[in-house]
Amino acid sequence: MIHKSGTHLLRLIQDILDHAKIVSGTFELEKVPLMLRELCEESADFVRPQAADRSIRLHTSFDNTVTTICADPHRLKQMLINLLSNAVKFTPDGGQVGVRVAADVLHGQVEIGVWDTGIGISREDISKIFQPFVQIDNRLSRYYGGTGIGLPLVKQLTELHGGAIKVQSKVGRGTLFTLTLPWEVPRHEAITIEVQRDDVAMTQLENGLNQPTVLLVEDNHDNVAALSGVLENLGYRVRVAVNGARALESVAADPPDIILMDVQMPVMDGITATVQLRERVESAEIPIYGLTALAMPNDRKRCLEAGMNGYLSKPVNAQKLAKTLRHALG
Repeated sequence: MIHKSGTHLLRLIQDILDHAKIVSGTFELEKVPLMLRELCEESADFVRPQAADRSIRLHTSFDNTVTTICADPHRLKQMLINLLSNAVKFTPDGGQVGVRVAADVLHGQVEIGVWDTGIGISREDISKIFQPFVQIDNRLSRYYGGTGIGLPLVKQLTELHGGAIKVQSKVGRGTLFTLTLPWEVPRHEAITIEVQRDDVAMTQLENGLNQPTVLLVEDNHDNVAALSGVLENLGYRVRVAVNGARALESVAADPPDIILMDVQMPVMDGITATVQLRERVESAEIPIYGLTALAMPNDRKRCLEAGMNGYLSKPVNAQKLAKTLRHALG
């Protein structure tokens, strides 16, 4: 319950921050080639437990013509989860919800539809649902909850992708939201999408190493306690450095197998420490992964340009952390 409530709160905060960035003109997409079917299925998996709790059947259907598109995977997933969460929320127990993908070859577009058999939206109210922080009916707000930011954000993100969103609905019969996105076919097939499932990665080490050492560079005591517990449970030996300068000393004395590096720290930050580690022979090849709450594309770019192999966003997801470490250590 704590995890579910915390995740819900984080989603609300992220939606509001994203809306503010878009309005201020500081929001940027990171468009990469992605496997659309896998992303849609992962989004559906996110709401599957809520649907199952209320005996709502969840359907997926895909046009085999569409395999890859160019889009921001994090934002597209955010859009689909918002639509699917609303579909489940406004569908009575025992109803049906689904996501379907179709290709419009003639116009070079992909259509992603999210439908439900829920309470529906009246024709006069459809024009209001994309206004930020507006609930079309106060009774609905009291009964179903919500902030009124999800659908406006979906519309904004769709338009930033060069697409459009349309709504078809009948009161008491259900609703269909259709995202129409440009079908930008990648020039290559190097697809880098990470599917996260609760039944993978949270297992003990199977990489053949005898208790690999992780150097955790982090100045926040609570983060150290939480991450150390997860890492030790996974079978790693953990050393801690409270800033970048201490990390340099620790690596020089005894190089670890992998480094988890906080970005913002006193004395010496993670970016500076990484640059210096890469200049040293003993640490030039050690995998370094950033731990950062920084959300802007330029900040992520700085991590990679400094020499990090990748980064994990705070709060760190335990399953993703385990999978990342196992992959890095081969």
